[in-house]
Amino acid sequence: MKKLLLSSFLILVFNFLTAQVANGPQVLEVCDDNNDGFVQFDLSSIDQSVLGGQAPASYTIAYFASQADADSATNPLPSNYTNTSNPQTIYARVTDISNGNYDTTEVTLRVLPLPTPNPSIPVLEVCDDDSDGFTVFDLTVNEPLILNGEADVTVSYYETSLDAAFDINPILSPQNYTNTTAFGQTIFARVENLVTGCYTVVDFDIVVNSLPQFDLGDYTICGGDNVVLDTNLDSSLYGFAWFFNGGVIVGGTSPSIIVNEPGTYTVTVIDYLGCGVTSTSVISDGEGPVGPISNLTVCDEDEDGFASFDLTSKDDEILEFIPNATISYHETLLDADSGTNLLSSPYNNTSASAQTIYVRVDSGSCYTTSSFDIEASIDECADDANVIVDTTLFTVEELVTDVLFSSECTSVSNISFSTGSDFSSDEPNGIGYFSYSGNNFPFSEGIIISNGSALDVAGPNTTSNATGGSSAWPGDSDLDQFANINSVNATVIEFDFVSTANAISFEFLMASEEYDQGAFECQFSDAFAFLLTDEQGNTTNLAVLPGTQTPILVTNVHPENPSCGAINEEYFGEYIPVDSPPIAYNGRTAVFTALAPVNIGETYHIKLVVADDTDSIIDSAVFLKANSFEVGGLCNDVGLINVRAFNDSNNNGILDVGEPDFTNGNFTYEKNNDGIINYVSTSLGNFSIISEDENDTYDITFEIFDEYSGCYTTVTNTFENVSAP
Repeated sequence: MKKLLLSSFLILVFNFLTAQVANGPQVLEVCDDNNDGFVQFDLSSIDQSVLGGQAPASYTIAYFASQADADSATNPLPSNYTNTSNPQTIYARVTDISNGNYDTTEVTLRVLPLPTPNPSIPVLEVCDDDSDGFTVFDLTVNEPLILNGEADVTVSYYETSLDAAFDINPILSPQNYTNTTAFGQTIFARVENLVTGCYTVVDFDIVVNSLPQFDLGDYTICGGDNVVLDTNLDSSLYGFAWFFNGGVIVGGTSPSIIVNEPGTYTVTVIDYLGCGVTSTSVISDGEGPVGPISNLTVCDEDEDGFASFDLTSKDDEILEFIPNATISYHETLLDADSGTNLLSSPYNNTSASAQTIYVRVDSGSCYTTSSFDIEASIDECADDANVIVDTTLFTVEELVTDVLFSSECTSVSNISFSTGSDFSSDEPNGIGYFSYSGNNFPFSEGIIISNGSALDVAGPNTTSNATGGSSAWPGDSDLDQFANINSVNATVIEFDFVSTANAISFEFLMASEEYDQGAFECQFSDAFAFLLTDEQGNTTNLAVLPGTQTPILVTNVHPENPSCGAINEEYFGEYIPVDSPPIAYNGRTAVFTALAPVNIGETYHIKLVVADDTDSIIDSAVFLKANSFEVGGLCNDVGLINVRAFNDSNNNGILDVGEPDFTNGNFTYEKNNDGIINYVSTSLGNFSIISEDENDTYDITFEIFDEYSGCYTTVTNTFENVSAP
């Protein structure tokens, strides 16, 4: 593994200064609500700007219509004030509570006009392409009408008026939008001024024009019989074009036609809007050929060459050749021709090798015959591979560094673990390596952590309510806090790592003997957690249902059973029948992906823990997919330069625990004196530079935002010729 190079520096120290002024002049702008130039202003919204960092408890702020009123502190304006002209100048007065001294400044109130889109947008109609009421729209077709010639505005589209008003959940691809309500819905367009941000919402309807519904049907004819193909549609509302085997039928423009020749007949129907639908009828020759029919092969469970066959499983395939026919199966061609000695289904073959079955296809006035082979084969038997578990092949350290992580360049340290065997030789080892070579389990290899014996997880499911551990094997207090349980028999793996990507992820699933036990999965569940902790001590559980903070438990991931309804069934994987592969537990979840944003270069600690709740009865396990733990990797001798600004609250020039990052400024850096100034936009007060060449140098600077420059001082704000050694 190549060496990870880290370099951390840049300590910025800040001391708070005081001031006593009414900061200004101020401008308060509010969008109009009806374009009349008048609107209610919340004057208190600029209190902080007027104070400019001064302590609110030490001053009073009031607003006045004139300078004279402000100086005399008479006729103060209410906080919710409606302007009398546009724009209008009012005056803010800041008074020191301790001595009565005051200062004033001007405040300009300005009402910004709203965009004026066209309020009458026509309905946007599109033909249904598959008669399901849904199709694709280009919502921007209406955009020129919406804009109404207005400049400096932009249009975005939403499914609800609230989304449009709050500018959330925009339709991301308005040129390729599929309606969410069958046959039509209302779309809301937000027209926003690019300069002021003021907006107006208008709406218009989109409609999916339904297509005519009809079925020509398929028919079988014998000896030149006639068939009427009829759409049963009104010729005054639709146009018709008939085709035979792809060619136009001359004069075929009516709702129905009479045919007597086998082949494929197609009709295209067009409505008054130009929406079209096509239907096809296959006319089969009742005396024509059937086949080839695919052979039927089933599992030979006892490898004797004999098995039971469902001959009727071939019905649909045969009816593709001659629809609506009557099908019978026979052991000889003579029986098929005579329609005698019909075989029942299921049928047990009489020949240990491939056996031919003959088919009689009877359309009523005529028939034809065909055949296919049946065979019993071991190759058709279901996958019976089992998960294999090994607790000695890898050390726990190797399980983490060589099995779990996806990159050999990952920086991993401080690996520790505990399980039952660490507390007593009589307790089981809940940590192991698993492998799987079949097709009925999501992972081919990885790590198991269990609140029982890891070896007991290996398939098939022959163990009745696997239970391992006793009161000598304790639980985990962190898991108790995050899963709200009283844990025992806790298995833990934990380690530190440094990420070189801005997110980490890994795949996992949970399996448990508590599944498929009726009321058990409604009331009882073991628990597990993946506890990620950053350098500030903030801890997050990654073992939660997607998009929630809800821990993944048997009780909140299962299908319906006789004792309770389904809950989060989409995240349930499968039940494992008794004596069946691939694992020894009764059920499992689907595959989850643990995902969390992280800061590049920062050291994180993660704790993987699973335990019983309250008692040691009935075990559970977590499977962690091999090579799925993604944190990036620093290879080829690249290094990190970590930069941080912080509030030095005790003025000792050292970043102490609990001292927060300073976020009211921005970083810049220049590489190799190339004259290019790179601005780093971060609200975290820190960032990292990934350096791939030890000869690269960086000049790094931190500047306080202008509005805070009078309130803070910096001890160090520039470093030159910095490199990653």
